[in-house]
Amino acid sequence: MRRSAPSAQASSDNRWGSRVTVERAVRVRTSAGERSARMQDLSLTGCFLETSTAYEVGAILELRFALSSGDEQPLTTEARVVRRTKHGVGVRFVFSDAQTPLTLKRWLSSAPAG
Repeated sequence: MRRSAPSAQASSDNRWGSRVTVERAVRVRTSAGERSARMQDLSLTGCFLETSTAYEVGAILELRFALSSGDEQPLTTEARVVRRTKHGVGVRFVFSDAQTPLTLKRWLSSAPAG
């Protein structure tokens, strides 16, 4: 299920663009190894990862995830941990190429509200 959050809420926490609620499996890689997480609350600038791993604020994670079921080519990007909660971490994407943010922006603009 996906739904857009109100734009006033998005601007209150320094996000750019709309936010979409998603449930996606994510592979998270660090120098310590690879783990799984659940993505939620996706925007063009970042997302929330539900995880039991206590990543430190400032840590760089490599994320790999599909935007839609059946995607043959998952997105891979780096992200910096910007906040921690007892349920996971908020991350800000660190794009190293021009194609990944464009792909994400197209997907977000076509994601149905609801």
